[in-house]
Amino acid sequence: SIVVGGELEYSGADIAYDEPGAQVDLDSVARAKLRVGYDAGNLQPYLVGGVARASVSGDIEGEDDGRFYGAGIDYRFGQNVIVGAEVLQHQFEDIEDSGIDVDATTVGLRASFQF
Repeated sequence: SIVVGGELEYSGADIAYDEPGAQVDLDSVARAKLRVGYDAGNLQPYLVGGVARASVSGDIEGEDDGRFYGAGIDYRFGQNVIVGAEVLQHQFEDIEDSGIDVDATTVGLRASFQF
């Protein structure tokens, strides 16, 4: 069975880009995700993609929109506990008209309790 869903996510960050003449800090990333997965009982592999908004500070301040895509897997333990892992590739182009492009890979682990 194919499973389709959406998710909103906000992640705080403390990532610095420091080059001569430009110092930029990535403070947070908000994501609107579309997930398409396969229901294999307790195991659910999925593909994910969507739009992201990065908040930056330093020599360049503001927010910039980008996109991301990736894959993940969830595993259900019993009726209420789900653990998962996800790898995402982000792309932000010309952040705040600075000429700086950012490509970043993130890895996330999570545990959820369903009630």
